[in-house]
Amino acid sequence: PVRPRGRGPLEGTKLAATDVVLRTGPSRAAGTYTMDTANLDFRFLLEGRLMPAAISPWFRSGWWDRLFSHFDFTAAAPAANVDVTGRWGLPDWTTVFVSVLADRPAIESVPLDRVQTVVFVRSLYYEARELAVRHRGGSGSGTFSHWSDPVTRQSSRLDFQGDTVGLDPAELLAMLGDTGRRITSPFRFRDAPDLKVQGRLDYEPGTAAVHSDIHVQGGSPGVVELYEFPVSNLRFTAEVKDDEHRVAITPAGVRELVAQGHEVIIERGAGVGS
Repeated sequence: PVRPRGRGPLEGTKLAATDVVLRTGPSRAAGTYTMDTANLDFRFLLEGRLMPAAISPWFRSGWWDRLFSHFDFTAAAPAANVDVTGRWGLPDWTTVFVSVLADRPAIESVPLDRVQTVVFVRSLYYEARELAVRHRGGSGSGTFSHWSDPVTRQSSRLDFQGDTVGLDPAELLAMLGDTGRRITSPFRFRDAPDLKVQGRLDYEPGTAAVHSDIHVQGGSPGVVELYEFPVSNLRFTAEVKDDEHRVAITPAGVRELVAQGHEVIIERGAGVGS
């Protein structure tokens, strides 16, 4: 059970509880709660080790649970600093800033060693700012923004961008589901490449269809298999637009294939051209 505790004076319509303590399961957090009893405006400030489900009852319309359904903090409750403001009875007015540092989390079932970010949340929108991840000696940073449909409350759009060094792209881009797996499917990296990723996903209402527009730049100094053909010193760009998947290789990566100074385009089911 959730066991919140606190005390504070009520002066006119202003309530201020300065020693709020919340304990439930692995969550241990402390902070303050202020409220105007005239208009029901409120603000919570909490800091500690906090599982998202510990404060889920504060957000009755379900958007908090939908947001954190993409994350798994089973290994350890993340260190969190939470600022929640809003008006009781009007859930769409609620806004949340949360700073999170999590060890051994998973995002979309992809395990990571550490994630640190600042998340801004409204009922139909959230964005991750200053996102930093670490895994197996590699690291990455970036941002993403997510919109939900106001009628269905389901995902409608996701924008993202980031840079990685030494992260396995097959693991990382698996967070994008089938779209991410299509991006990495032509490649087999012996050494994790450096990547720059930018893109957008649009979710078609009422269906499972996802429209994608994603651009990836990368490079790896070692040997890379591209459609099972080994090349070295690879620099490449990859684009996914819905079902169209295009890979462009710079000259340094295709000395074995074409004359120096030409770019080569390799597409699944197509030949090689310069």
